[in-house]
Amino acid sequence: MANHTPLASWLYSKRTELNARFREFNWPSRIFPGVFDFETTISWRGIEANGRGVDSSREIALEKSVAEAIERLICLTLGFDSVGFAIAGTHDPSQHAKDECLERFFLNEHLKKGITLYSANVDFPEAEKLKMLVPTAEVSFYRMNTPKNLFGISCRIHLADSKKSSLGFALSETLDHAARRSFFEALPSFAWLASDEKLELNELPWHLKNAFIERLESLFTENDGFQADQIKSPSLSSIELDLTSLPIFEGAPIQTARYQIASLE
Repeated sequence: MANHTPLASWLYSKRTELNARFREFNWPSRIFPGVFDFETTISWRGIEANGRGVDSSREIALEKSVAEAIERLICLTLGFDSVGFAIAGTHDPSQHAKDECLERFFLNEHLKKGITLYSANVDFPEAEKLKMLVPTAEVSFYRMNTPKNLFGISCRIHLADSKKSSLGFALSETLDHAARRSFFEALPSFAWLASDEKLELNELPWHLKNAFIERLESLFTENDGFQADQIKSPSLSSIELDLTSLPIFEGAPIQTARYQIASLE
């Protein structure tokens, strides 16, 4: 297991110091069998952080949740935004950090300027599987106005009988990869909507707030009229990260990458 999940293995060895808690959600057995959803909670020096991971591999879902929890703990402790920051235990996370930074940039540009997101023609078996398992589910993909060599995708899973929607976002160099990531990001929220359960939160996450969902949905169109370069592509700058002030991570199998928007090209 350690070879595939080095972060989870390391966290288990530090479970007392970080007060590590793990939760596996049971919605996949009801909504979408074959995927796994974990939440990891850790705390250090009075700061608590949560991470979530969804994947078709149980081990990788756990590893993703651990990575996100560690990311958020680092961000909260050092005082910076998590967008454009990524960690990994087995590979260089730079591409993931860049993709996330650009994804949020293009999404914000669409919202700020009211630019349409056009329907994306995606052949995605998992979407068809969900529609068979939940007949009232409608899955759609929309493309952000990225350069032609990038695919920024918003996945909407709509529950027709309740008129509620869950959204997921991803950016990648391939359409299939972006569609897959955005779908699995939207899936847990859709499961919550379908169950009508109450979230035990003081405030809804930004992507679940009705005002945000309605605003973005107003920019969706079913037409396939995508035109690249309506939004100027930005350049990114890399930010070096010093973890020496966080001794709890000394010796941890962590690789980090952080990027921010530098300027518009």
